Amino acid sequence: MKTIKIISTLILSLLLSSMVISCKPEKGDTGPAGQDGKDGNANAKTYVYNNPQWDSTGSGMYIDMAGILTDDVINKDAVLVYVQHPYGSRKLINIIPGMVWRGFYRQYAVFLKNSTSSHPENLDIVSLEKDGFFTPNANLWPVDWVKVVIIESNNTTTQNRMAMTPTEKVLEELRHANIDVNDYRAVCEYYGVTPE
Repeated sequence: MKTIKIISTLILSLLLSSMVISCKPEKGDTGPAGQDGKDGNANAKTYVYNNPQWDSTGSGMYIDMAGILTDDVINKDAVLVYVQHPYGSRKLINIIPGMVWRGFYRQYAVFLKNSTSSHPENLDIVSLEKDGFFTPNANLWPVDWVKVVIIESNNTTTQNRMAMTPTEKVLEELRHANIDVNDYRAVCEYYGVTPE
């Protein structure tokens, strides 16, 4: 019985090592250099949508970004979305998708609509309760503004041999620069964008 276990372990080890060796990725050609923005960062633009309104019957908000949120942008660039809510005398800014606080937490989801969507080049925001159900329309919080920061991707990066999306690359860059991605103004300052 002990011999069978040892033989089984050896066979499994050989199979796993041959799989790892056969799956080793090949190094590709180096791509062309991208254009530099401020301090060597990618080019970035911010788009401001003041006093956006929730849909009158659902729990969604639809931002028309025709001519801006193209398939190329969705596929190749990083898109960061921020919202500001009034809360008494304070203004609360949150990055979304994520948890949004205004006395208590709600979850906001963000959908980028490509050319094959029913409403192309839209940015859709949906509010969800903590239990995962849609926020009833009557309970939706007013929004002062939605700001969309689009950061041009200038190359393809991998981390630990895993491909990174443009947004993951930007988040990693911000983390290494000790920039809090939740801080809209700090992100704008890092990329040389006027926060408006």
